[in-house]
Amino acid sequence: RGYAAAWEGVASVDASQSILPPLTEGQELNCAVVEPVEHHTKPPPRYTEASFVKELETLGVGRPSTYASVVQTLRQRAYIGTPIKADEVVRSKGKAASGAARIAQRVAGGGEFMGSGRGPLCPSLSAFVVCTLLEKHFPAY
Repeated sequence: RGYAAAWEGVASVDASQSILPPLTEGQELNCAVVEPVEHHTKPPPRYTEASFVKELETLGVGRPSTYASVVQTLRQRAYIGTPIKADEVVRSKGKAASGAARIAQRVAGGGEFMGSGRGPLCPSLSAFVVCTLLEKHFPAY
């Protein structure tokens, strides 16, 4: 089906059907009107702690008494964190961290990645590494 779903009025397309009119090699084509259409997509919003817990409930993962400890464990292991806001000052050994240092700390995870603790949860680089390893070595799950 693929791209044909984007064509209006085309329910299904198989090899015997032709959407385009018959064309020959070298034939000149006339274009009467071209209308540019701009379309932007947005990714789904990131989970907040509340929406993450709601998703756990929906999927039947864990029990209500374990949701807080799940989020806490993910934060402690630096798998998730809240991005540092522009107005938050990040300190490293008493000195404010520069932009490059802030990015490096965020990618690595850790306390500086936690931000204020409110807002969207973002996975750290270590979360992607762990997920990749688990998917590779435990494909059944």
